[in-house]
Amino acid sequence: MILAKDTVPGKCYRRTRGAAKGVFYTRPTRSAEAHAAKLEKKGTSVMGNEMSLLMSWREDKSLILLRRHNRGTDPFSGNRFEIKTWILVDPALRLRELKAKPGYK
Repeated sequence: MILAKDTVPGKCYRRTRGAAKGVFYTRPTRSAEAHAAKLEKKGTSVMGNEMSLLMSWREDKSLILLRRHNRGTDPFSGNRFEIKTWILVDPALRLRELKAKPGYK
């Protein structure tokens, strides 16, 4: 078990409890501060989810920036998809390191 604050870039993680199939997390090489500065440069072209991320980080600068990957297969067409979103998590969130990225389920 690894805490979110101890994660390293380049490795894949999943939650220890209540993990959905095909969902994993990665830590970016840039810090949350650098990501927030990038969003602030965008100015008024920031999307709603990016703005909420920025506001949450401004409230609590101890939060850890992770990238959530949702992988799956469309039940109608059978096409594979992967949705990537940025999230902020509590530094004490428990994660497990994965040996390989999960497949498309």
